[in-house]
Amino acid sequence: AAAQTLISASQSFNNLTIKNTSASGVILADALSVGGNLYLSADGANNVLLDAATNNPDVAVTGDLDFTGAGGGTESISMGNSTWTVGGDVNFTDGTIDDGSSTLVMNGDGKTLTANSQILYNLTLENNITFADSFTVANLFKCITASKTLTFTSGQTYTLNDIELDGQAVGTRVTLAPLGGTAYNWNVTADPQTDVSYVDVSYCNASTGSEIDASNGTNNDGDNNLNWDFGVTISGTCRQYDQSSNCADAETVRVAINGVLQAETGTTSTGSWSISYFTLSSDDV
Repeated sequence: AAAQTLISASQSFNNLTIKNTSASGVILADALSVGGNLYLSADGANNVLLDAATNNPDVAVTGDLDFTGAGGGTESISMGNSTWTVGGDVNFTDGTIDDGSSTLVMNGDGKTLTANSQILYNLTLENNITFADSFTVANLFKCITASKTLTFTSGQTYTLNDIELDGQAVGTRVTLAPLGGTAYNWNVTADPQTDVSYVDVSYCNASTGSEIDASNGTNNDGDNNLNWDFGVTISGTCRQYDQSSNCADAETVRVAINGVLQAETGTTSTGSWSISYFTLSSDDV
């Protein structure tokens, strides 16, 4: 049978469930706004398709986005080139998505993405989000919102083409942390990877992909990370001319690479100093 067409005409739904009928799918004619939950539910033998690829309207869901049917039919979403903004949990278990060139934005606090190992095109995080299982981001994985924590399930693999992470300031870093206390795996494919600022990361094993350049002086190595470059830290002791007395406290120490003074500085304290976050090559002096 022919597809059905949903025309919202700037109206907002409370909760919306797309069920299986004899129609070949439900085509979104215009922007869709759901104040509650958006469900796809194949309760019988027929399939359910929500088609945003024909007209590419934006979709906004305040609650959850989920496949909920228990019947024999399949449940699928064609996301098109649209922006899908979801405030609740996103669960793609029991269904499939065609990512198109879409962007999934998750903006609800403490919500979970269960991707069922599927592919998203762009994924933007605007709040504290937990990732329950593996997924692939074909284009851009992005979080540039201050003071947010992204939690990755230990042992899972996240394949990310390109990343953009920025917590905006030292006191509001984006935190990348494990759920389970051991490493999660990143496979970052685009090279180079330099769009990382004000990030606090731990237990990220990125060894199978491109090296992540986090050496701009704004990021924090929370330990147990692989294939992240946080730059070089050097340290030493400052002595006065007699070679036995420590230099005064609060003296500024700078390092020169190949005869050029670097911007990074250290400060003496009981003679000791350290300077971090600059980059050295193998033939530098």
